[in-house]
Amino acid sequence: MTKKYKDSFCTPAELPDGRVIAGGAARNYRIGQYEHGLDDIIQEVTRDAAERAFARAEALRETTAVLNRVSRKKVQKVRQTTVCDDEEDEIL
Repeated sequence: MTKKYKDSFCTPAELPDGRVIAGGAARNYRIGQYEHGLDDIIQEVTRDAAERAFARAEALRETTAVLNRVSRKKVQKVRQTTVCDDEEDEIL
């Protein structure tokens, strides 16, 4: 039966010497792979999240700009279209 881990940092990890560790030892090993431990992990995750958020915001800004241009063109087209011709619409 394979043990389920709630935290991926606790899953089994193979050390350079071939030993396999799991649980808290695996967590500590993985955190120790970073020069400044959790501080580096947190900084990396927050930087990545901020970059993705800014990219999404930029994409939304660009999409909004395109939609606004299309909308303005449609409004101009509607304004140029004659809705009714008074001479032809007179009731005789």
